[in-house]
Amino acid sequence: MRLKILLTPVAFFIAIVVAIWYIWPVAVDIWSKTEEIKVSQENLDSTLTKKSNVEVLTSVLDKNKDREEFITNFLPPTKNEEKIVNGINYLANDSGVNLAGISITNEKTSTLSSSQSVNADSTNSSSAPTVKFAIANVNISGKYENIKIFLSQIYKMEIINKVSLLSISKELNTNINANADANAENTEGGDVLIANVEIKFGYMPYINQAGSDLSAVFSQSNFNFGSYSKINELIARKIPVLDTGQKGKVNPFLP
Repeated sequence: MRLKILLTPVAFFIAIVVAIWYIWPVAVDIWSKTEEIKVSQENLDSTLTKKSNVEVLTSVLDKNKDREEFITNFLPPTKNEEKIVNGINYLANDSGVNLAGISITNEKTSTLSSSQSVNADSTNSSSAPTVKFAIANVNISGKYENIKIFLSQIYKMEIINKVSLLSISKELNTNINANADANAENTEGGDVLIANVEIKFGYMPYINQAGSDLSAVFSQSNFNFGSYSKINELIARKIPVLDTGQKGKVNPFLP
């Protein structure tokens, strides 16, 4: 009788151990699968929402073609060298300076090592669009006031840009451009200057995204056109007139 009483709890304990031994891994696997299904469902819901927003945003752009074209014109998807050259040439003629030369190169970007690239790719599953720059090295000659006009007009070009380098020196030979009859007046008086201007022009290449990697911008169903209004206002703004106290010498390169 005592043996039966002793065997009963032992058998019960063994049954529990065996049940845990076999059932626990199955339970853990079920729990893991449940979490995976939950995450997959959340990703699916997010993707469906973004897909729906893409259709809405496309419709919004169709109704705002003028703004869309303005923005893509201001920040184009490719390096448009022809547009850059034509724009600089127009500004040179309009400002009364002689365009002696222009060259366009790509801005050098730092490269990551292979291990750094792998780590970056593993931490950023979704690529984001980045602004790249084409560098225009421009050589011009003309009077001081005309060069000022040229520099003042650059920021009004309908493409994002910034002057990153400027050097000005006195012209030793005032007849460097004998064929520029239209701007011959700039070479009179011995006050001709040479300017080297480095201008960075921005562009944003297209990127490919799909599925759960879609940008967070598609989580919303409307566009914020605030940037468009600010850029449009900046380009349309007149060049500010300097006060007398700010002007200094008419030409600081003259005695």
